[in-house]
Amino acid sequence: MNNKESRPLLGQRAMLILLLAFLVGLASALLAKLAGNNTAGAMLIAGAATAGAVAFFNTILD
Repeated sequence: MNNKESRPLLGQRAMLILLLAFLVGLASALLAKLAGNNTAGAMLIAGAATAGAVAFFNTILD
């Protein structure tokens, strides 16, 4: 492919939303683990928090 124009894979808005959601998931996993949940439970909590954060940040970042 001779495409001289280099475009980013994701836009800035999408990267910001994913970064913030990742940080929310990481924080929720840490808090869940510190609260006494096992690792699998903490990962389930983190996944739910990440999914909710993506929806939330997608709504508020216009």
